[in-house]
Amino acid sequence: MNSKVLKLLNPKIVFNEKTNLDNMIVTKDFNSVPLYQVIYLLSRYYLQADNISNSIDREVLSKKEVAVKEQEKTERVYAQICNSMKYRMTEYERIRYEDRVKKQITQLVQKGFRQISDVNYIEVFKEEIDYIHKINNLELEKLVFSILCYIKYNIKSGKSNSHWCNSLPKNYFESANLKKTRNEQNLMLRELIDMGLIKVSFKISNLSFEAVFIEDLEKIEHKTTAYTIDNFESLGMLYLKFIGNNIISCIECGKLTENKKNEEWVLCNSCKRKEKYKNYKSMKSIVCSNCGKIFLADMKANNKTRCDKCQYDFRKDTHSKYNQKRNNDKSN
Repeated sequence: MNSKVLKLLNPKIVFNEKTNLDNMIVTKDFNSVPLYQVIYLLSRYYLQADNISNSIDREVLSKKEVAVKEQEKTERVYAQICNSMKYRMTEYERIRYEDRVKKQITQLVQKGFRQISDVNYIEVFKEEIDYIHKINNLELEKLVFSILCYIKYNIKSGKSNSHWCNSLPKNYFESANLKKTRNEQNLMLRELIDMGLIKVSFKISNLSFEAVFIEDLEKIEHKTTAYTIDNFESLGMLYLKFIGNNIISCIECGKLTENKKNEEWVLCNSCKRKEKYKNYKSMKSIVCSNCGKIFLADMKANNKTRCDKCQYDFRKDTHSKYNQKRNNDKSN
């Protein structure tokens, strides 16, 4: 499954929310922001506007009436998102994303959402980096740095005023560039608990934890050098850069990567793979099995038999038949 589809339900931190929204609404240009962020921002934007005219009084209405109102609100917001996304139809496929986008809107309606903020950056001080570096375990240091950045963002954006981390633990590991299984994540969190850096909730089903080490960082006086952070995609690499490792940006995509050979420029792993096969890439002509038109495709696309339009219609029809069969099975 496409990684962008998965990100819809769990978007990463978005900076410049208000500015990005204003630019998108006015210029109708969605290409400057990743797709999953566009849908996340639009969901909150239209919900915020819809709540003004169609608020749900949960104390007066029954549970059944509240559920109906929530469903109506979800459908209204989803229709507005689809209407806006027609300016980005080259990447957005309504049939493909419908269930997940509606699920995200429903979650925002039921659990509530914070107002649109406009946080441009967060600041991390050199003294805080030095405190984290004393852990003397690089992977744990990356994880603690990632947790610190999330808490600073939550406080600055008004999402939370406490030191509790309420996001899924995997978010901190992904931002810290740590590819770990669930068991490995639990073991690393257990180490932080034993070191007294974090404290878990007493409720077993609650995955939240409190970052106790923030209290020690707040006691540090005379903080000098401040590092500004405006992207949470590679916090692990950013931490390595702050402690003195040779980390530079990929010359193609700008992603932070390690410069082990002290070269003037480097390529990240994904760009290296593209560069490796760039010379061998060529196009071939294929006759569409549906409409009979000739179209161009990658030489390695051995399973491609339909043009883009016919492929979209085929996927739409297949998806519709699948939903119909699923509904019939449920009714039986």
